[in-house]
Amino acid sequence: MSFEKSVKKNKIISLVMSALLMVSMSAALMSACENTDFAISEQLPYLYNVEPDYENMVFDDFSEGIDSEKWLIAHQAWGDDNGGVIKENVGYTDDGLLVLAGNGNYYKGNLRGVGKRSDGTKTGGALISDFTVGPGRYEVKMKVLPRVGACSAFWTFSKPTIDGKIENHEIDIEFPGNADFRKIWNTSYINLENTGKENYKTEISPVNDGEWHTYGFDWMTDPARIVYYFDGKQVAEATTIVPYREGRIWVGVWFPLNWTGNPNFDTDYMFVDYIKYIPFKNQPCFAFEAETGTVAAKRDYPSEPIRVEKENALTNGDFNAAFSENELENAWGKGRFTGIDKDADILSEIVYDEKKQSNVIEIRQGGFISQYIDAVYEGYTYQFDFDAYAADENASVQIMFYPGQDTAIQTENIDITPKEWRHYTKTLTAPAGTERIRIRISSKGGTLKADNIKASFKGKAE
Repeated sequence: MSFEKSVKKNKIISLVMSALLMVSMSAALMSACENTDFAISEQLPYLYNVEPDYENMVFDDFSEGIDSEKWLIAHQAWGDDNGGVIKENVGYTDDGLLVLAGNGNYYKGNLRGVGKRSDGTKTGGALISDFTVGPGRYEVKMKVLPRVGACSAFWTFSKPTIDGKIENHEIDIEFPGNADFRKIWNTSYINLENTGKENYKTEISPVNDGEWHTYGFDWMTDPARIVYYFDGKQVAEATTIVPYREGRIWVGVWFPLNWTGNPNFDTDYMFVDYIKYIPFKNQPCFAFEAETGTVAAKRDYPSEPIRVEKENALTNGDFNAAFSENELENAWGKGRFTGIDKDADILSEIVYDEKKQSNVIEIRQGGFISQYIDAVYEGYTYQFDFDAYAADENASVQIMFYPGQDTAIQTENIDITPKEWRHYTKTLTAPAGTERIRIRISSKGGTLKADNIKASFKGKAE
């Protein structure tokens, strides 16, 4: 695949056409609409006979790392109750993938946030184009961060102050819509002070399936229109709230306050294969040198590729993380069975096992611990691995498939052989109606010990 890798700023604007455009857009700012039933088309044409400007096309597949002449690394925060997007969460692999890390509620590492959270939790990463953009075709090929609570996004943005009033010109593609990876959010804004917003939530096949998908939009101003697409098919169309000022391209993962769900994981990743921008000719747009906010210094750009080894969808499966006297690590919830009068806190403890030479979880009669994996859909296949020892019978591991918060649809029970440490493995596929998995380690008999608990996503069953 060969594309020209050039960056040129689009600054040639017709003042007459722009003035006419401002008049036509002013009426559009008075209304907003939402469409939830837009049909997905079978093809993606260039609409309205727009003329692509291939000479000034921008394409980056990150095969040479992160080009500081094209991209700025964001180091800033917006929104409430998050640690912002930080430079340390941006990297690349030796096979040419941009890696954007997201640290959820269970993160215990040494990174620190720049937003309202400073402990490193709810921190993401983002790139900003070091060039301004206007109407054109925008496309990204990526794998979204697969857990709820983190927003994987691709967007254009500028926020000028005009006549003392802040305008917000923005076009977004965001996941997961309503904490559900089966919904894609396509949004456009102009002037948040007047709530000028057009928002489309389209139902699609779940995109946290570990596969590559392409997302994009065609932004036009004459006529005013944004056409959104997913894997080459049209999914939404905006006609009333269409930005008319230049902005910058953003791509990244960040942590909204609540509309993407709770980020109950430690660290996971968003991957980008390429970003493409093809300007459209003869599409009027107001020139504006869109702001960037705080960005990393050139010396802070990653100079070496990184290895990403994300296997375990569970947190603290080796029980080596720090814990307090009355609390198992937040990721693991403690419980007790009906009829047990002992406190759940004393029924499950992290202890050092001499034979294993490591920390393990010890569960006494009547107790259990459990952890959930969110955003699991029909056909998603996981391999579960763990080491376990039972002093008596009636010790087991249950893998339970849930439709949201309701009663389990299906439960798989793995009995633990008494009197010896053994390794156990089980591969399971989520049945219809599944939205999350619960793994529960329990003992209704004698003491149970467990260690190295893993849940590895193996893809979607055909």
